[in-house]
Amino acid sequence: MAHWRGRWFAELRQLRVLVLIVASAGMLGIPITAAHAAEPVVHVYDVQVTGVLRATLSLPSKPLRLDFAYSETSRWTETYKGVRLEVETSEFGPERIEMRMAGKSTVAGSIKYGLSGPHIKSCRLSTNRPEPGSLSLSGTPSGTGYRLGVRTGRNTSRPALRSSNCSYYEGNWAKFTGSRVGPGEGIATGLVDTRSVTFTLDFRTPQQTGQLGFPLNRLTAGEGFVLNLKGKTKDKSGLKKSEGTARITFVPQPS
Repeated sequence: MAHWRGRWFAELRQLRVLVLIVASAGMLGIPITAAHAAEPVVHVYDVQVTGVLRATLSLPSKPLRLDFAYSETSRWTETYKGVRLEVETSEFGPERIEMRMAGKSTVAGSIKYGLSGPHIKSCRLSTNRPEPGSLSLSGTPSGTGYRLGVRTGRNTSRPALRSSNCSYYEGNWAKFTGSRVGPGEGIATGLVDTRSVTFTLDFRTPQQTGQLGFPLNRLTAGEGFVLNLKGKTKDKSGLKKSEGTARITFVPQPS
């Protein structure tokens, strides 16, 4: 007991000395600064997206009066020049890596659509109309792992087609889940929509500097890489089907 009390009084004296030192430094005008996170590292990329979505709705074997069928094929390209990627690592923990990127461009391509049915007039639509496009990327620790979120393409709330002669039905996205977009443990979940792609890439283990999985290792180093996405969706009836692919290429600009 005496030994324990002696050690306690010794630690208390050390604490008092430390408080006196800090207080004295403040009164003498000596600046006291707290540690802070390092400044973000910036890499600059040109990002290109190419995508294809094909969707069909077939007629049932015994169509009713209001039944109809349609088909859609959408092909598009997006090019984002000089997009800044900010990578920030906390000096308090190497696993605290955060990334963010945002850019704007134009979505260019074609959409072809056809509608038919036993009791409606068949019609067709097509457009090469360009639309505003945007790219966003964010990476942050999530639970015990890491999550990279990417969205690119047109605003999905914006109507893709309008015509007084032909009804256009949206909602033909192709979903993918449990997909790998390259080497490593990251698992992608998302969808290819008409002129847009949205997905999250989940890493189930902590990502630390020097031990990052693909494509986090490429992003933090400012290196180039390619993501390939592919999905298929079919409803319970089997009449409505969609399939889509997207290729996202990150090309670093010379520093």
